[in-house]
Amino acid sequence: HISAKEIRGYRRFFPTNVPDDMHKALAAANHETQHTILRKILRQRKATHSDISEQMEKSDSTISYHLRLLKEDRVIHKDKNQSSCYSVTHTAKNAFSNYAEELLANTTDEFIKLWD
Repeated sequence: HISAKEIRGYRRFFPTNVPDDMHKALAAANHETQHTILRKILRQRKATHSDISEQMEKSDSTISYHLRLLKEDRVIHKDKNQSSCYSVTHTAKNAFSNYAEELLANTTDEFIKLWD
């Protein structure tokens, strides 16, 4: 069964067994810029704004905007000891690990579209 939820102006669909607190993390993983930011943070466990902006073809203001959205949605948080470092929340990590197969399937679909 599938349920629909509006997140940041987009209608997102989730299996009904996905807990509500994981919806925003999974929605962020489907957004290209936020997905890239999350991958950079997860690879390093912690990342600063400059770590994230390295090799991304986005302006600093765009990265700041998406970091703010991810923080508001409780997908990432600033570390208490290092206020300039971001890390992924436990809830988001759980969402990514529990639903990795679905996330990878979506990424694979996008990759295949490149070749069409």
